[in-house]
Amino acid sequence: MTQVSKNFTAAEIACSHCHKLPKPELIAKLQQFRDAYGKPMKITSGYRCKEHNAAIGGAPNSKHVLGEAVDIACVDSAERYQLLKLAFQLGWGGIAYSKTFLHLDIRDSSAPASWVY
Repeated sequence: MTQVSKNFTAAEIACSHCHKLPKPELIAKLQQFRDAYGKPMKITSGYRCKEHNAAIGGAPNSKHVLGEAVDIACVDSAERYQLLKLAFQLGWGGIAYSKTFLHLDIRDSSAPASWVY
């Protein structure tokens, strides 16, 4: 397994279709997030090429296609709360959540966005 940071491998965050990695800035911010959280986290989606994104029904303008977003699994509401709180503290530009995952992206944090799926 190729490590792309201290706690993440390429297989965890690369596109499962083309194997391209997200932007280095996202990888660095994700590692900062993991360091602050202090526990393992499961990545459910990282970079997505246009073909893969379309195949799974992703939004055409998704930050995943730009290599600027990651989704992290949340097993319960307590974990989701901890991850959300930390994401806001660390200044992620885009923060969204659903019952099962947290979406984080590196859009301009001077114009942040947050939403619920």
